Amino acid sequence: MTPINEAKLKQQGQRTNLNDEPLAEQVIGLRVPVSQIEIVKAKGIDWIREAIAEKLQRESLIFVSAEAKAIQRLDRLENPDHYITLGEAEEQIDIEAINKHLETRGKKQISVAD
Repeated sequence: MTPINEAKLKQQGQRTNLNDEPLAEQVIGLRVPVSQIEIVKAKGIDWIREAIAEKLQRESLIFVSAEAKAIQRLDRLENPDHYITLGEAEEQIDIEAINKHLETRGKKQISVAD
């Protein structure tokens, strides 16, 4: 099996091949749909192990990716280039100007109630 992020795993000193890792003592049974039993049997045990490992790896990469995106959003909070100032402190809020700006960006308009 060639992991999607093999370079990163090697850098961290983790195994990059299932054949390098010892097998667990506990055996897990697997039932598959009748229409797929012959295909799975023909592929063999190693193929099943690799399929499970690839699925687990994809799920963990999604988690890491979501974490990385969250960190990027935090970094953007500190960058003033990502904000548009539509007024100053103590200045009257111009709702029409704000709504016009939001409309050009395809966003919902706002309203202010007393």
